[in-house]
Amino acid sequence: MNILIIWGGYGLHQPEQISRRLAELLLSKEHAVTATSDFYVILNEDLRKYDVLVPVWSRGIRDDWLLQFVLRAIDGGLGLACFHGAIDFFDQREYCQLVGGLYINDSNYESFRVRISANCGEAFDGLQDFQCGGEIFNYMLDMSNHVIAHIEADRFIRPYAWTRRYGKGKIFYSMGAHDIDTLFSGGCMDIILRGIDWSAREEEGRL
Repeated sequence: MNILIIWGGYGLHQPEQISRRLAELLLSKEHAVTATSDFYVILNEDLRKYDVLVPVWSRGIRDDWLLQFVLRAIDGGLGLACFHGAIDFFDQREYCQLVGGLYINDSNYESFRVRISANCGEAFDGLQDFQCGGEIFNYMLDMSNHVIAHIEADRFIRPYAWTRRYGKGKIFYSMGAHDIDTLFSGGCMDIILRGIDWSAREEEGRL
């Protein structure tokens, strides 16, 4: 699998450190990885050579032109696998429609139990419920999202991770996690790695 990581945005989310550690983890699994903070790679490279785009980027990019390149690439089969602050990788409504959620606000740090949905799908079979900590996001959600994990907070069931499709592209999102140690802990990273694998471009769409 050929993976493109684009990192940047909100510094307190430690995008550079997370990207470096994630790239090392993916390389250890024998994937090809390109990690860059230059989001103009979206314009300067043929995105058809990548299988998955992983944005480690919070506080959205406000550039309609760049977004159109991303939308076309995903519509053509590029996967999108994102987590935590990448819910607003781009700032435009079209990106919210793509990823299936609009971030509203978040809680203070909390501890919560992540529960894997019974109908999570074959790609996520075998994942176990796990304890996690961090911010709990409030979203406006697209009801067509396929929720693969959820949490219970304030007596409400809230989606923690979901999948969806956009044209030929597959999209994965996970709420976890705010800090780097939690992000790379057991269940939190397990579900992200499964999401990256699931999102990969179908073979027929490869360059």
